[in-house]
Amino acid sequence: MTAIDRVAAIEHQADDAERALAASALQHASDFRQLHLFTSIGERLEEAADALKYASLILHEHMLEDVIDA
Repeated sequence: MTAIDRVAAIEHQADDAERALAASALQHASDFRQLHLFTSIGERLEEAADALKYASLILHEHMLEDVIDA
């Protein structure tokens, strides 16, 4: 259960990292293509973190309903 809760915290850190990446990309990208590449990669990584969080919520629900209450 602790690991499941930790995934939620890591997902919030991924949100923060995506925002920091976008800000950094605006400052350091040499052209639009680089900016698009950097921000697209950040978005995909954040989407992966969201998917992991969603999976952990499913596991959390399963643990509470089917394992602990069994």
